[in-house]
Amino acid sequence: DASMAPDFLFRVLFGTNLGRRLTVLFFVILGMEGTFRYARKHDASVIASALAGIAFATSGHFVSLLIWGWVFMFNYNVVPWVALAFEKGLRSRTWRYLGSFFLGWLVLGGGTYVIPYTGIMLFMLLLFETIRAVRKDEGEQSLPWHRPIVTLAKIGTGALLFAAVRVLPLVNLLSSHSRPVDQVDKDSPMAV
Repeated sequence: DASMAPDFLFRVLFGTNLGRRLTVLFFVILGMEGTFRYARKHDASVIASALAGIAFATSGHFVSLLIWGWVFMFNYNVVPWVALAFEKGLRSRTWRYLGSFFLGWLVLGGGTYVIPYTGIMLFMLLLFETIRAVRKDEGEQSLPWHRPIVTLAKIGTGALLFAAVRVLPLVNLLSSHSRPVDQVDKDSPMAV
């Protein structure tokens, strides 16, 4: 249920059909801009950054998912903004708040894959930035070694607070409906 995600507002204001089309257009533009900005942050040229944004946001995979009606998969277009917010959030409180908003948006948007893949990406960025900080790659401008961990913790905490209306009922549901884990398949090599 993505009814709590910010993009659901398009469907509320313009109805289901037009709202879904506007949502898709919005996500494509958001993905292009986020990818463009992320590429520019890493010193890619304007043309290369624009091409990267177009290639990412108009991927044929998104179109095939749209044919099945899976608008929530367009949430992947928010992921470049999460990466950008983490990297810029190492030095800026405003970007940490934006990172919390974007990550919280992904939680509110639902979907099975986008949150785990975003988590993997954030973990890899955390490792990369921590190694850079420990090695003092930027000389005098280097961050303290713990800054990437603190930044990610702040973004994650803010995202959980932003998405609490979805996370808390989900935690309650999962804790009240536990799955048995002590069952063993009788045909399993591990069966005794």
